[in-house]
Amino acid sequence: MNSLYNSMVLTLHKRMDHGIEFVFNYTLSKAEDDGQVAGSNGTFDGTDYTIDPHNQKAMWGLSDLNQTNRVASSFVWKPEFAKNSSSQLARTVVDGWTLSSIFSAATGQPVTGLISGTPSGAIDGGLTGGMVNNSGTAPSTYEDPSVPRNHYQGPGFWDIDARLARAFTVRERFRFTILAEAFNILNHTNVFSVSTTQYSLSGTTLSNVSTFLSPTATNNGLYGARQLQISGRITI
Repeated sequence: MNSLYNSMVLTLHKRMDHGIEFVFNYTLSKAEDDGQVAGSNGTFDGTDYTIDPHNQKAMWGLSDLNQTNRVASSFVWKPEFAKNSSSQLARTVVDGWTLSSIFSAATGQPVTGLISGTPSGAIDGGLTGGMVNNSGTAPSTYEDPSVPRNHYQGPGFWDIDARLARAFTVRERFRFTILAEAFNILNHTNVFSVSTTQYSLSGTTLSNVSTFLSPTATNNGLYGARQLQISGRITI
């Protein structure tokens, strides 16, 4: 099997100064291979069904894990308005707060349009007779030999998390911190799975499937609906 990966990585980092620190990371990349699939079933028995087992090079295209653009950034802000104030009230109300946030976004990963159905009188194995799955039989859906693998792009995603913290010093020895955190603070819905069946074949009639690329799963264990939590921490 062969694969090719090219990328450019850009990082900007402002160290903590005047109460502000931020990090910005951007990756521009392109991953290509000839049908490699991760997971327990591997390349030949995975989800990229080889159209012609005698010509694996014909499967060359974007990798299933290709992600052209990805951004990850974070910032921390510790206001210093009242740090040197002579007012005890101002220091108590304003000083000691920390606001931080993480933003991540990426373009969608590739999608292969599939065909469901078998030509009348055709041998088992899709349009070419060469496609099998991990049970040794033809898959229920298979690739269109006339369209490159991973020709389409799925939906991208973005997410913003935030934290507001306030630290208190108790008798010089103890430090109490209260935190308010929000995950997916804007409650944005990310689509992580789409319908991949593009055509339906019945006899000799090939029909478009209207639900192609429509969402089948939103959010996941890492990027879910908005969550809010409040916690406290005591440091000795």
